[in-house]
Amino acid sequence: MRKTSGLKIAGQPDPGVPKDVRLVGRYALTSEMTWPAEITRTAEGLSVTWVDRHTSLYPYLELRALCRCAGCTGGH
Repeated sequence: MRKTSGLKIAGQPDPGVPKDVRLVGRYALTSEMTWPAEITRTAEGLSVTWVDRHTSLYPYLELRALCRCAGCTGGH
């Protein structure tokens, strides 16, 4: 997991908090098993309520560490 200094620059957005969230990719499980019913941005991370009504919290730093897009990997 990538570590950050935790210092925030006044007037600048927190780089650990995403501006936008999109579901991408294809998965082997059916949508009834895995599709989110609701995704909510919280101060701690993304709160996901699944179609079976259980909830999960995904902290932003952990999501960013898992993401392989150019924005999250620094363009590499």
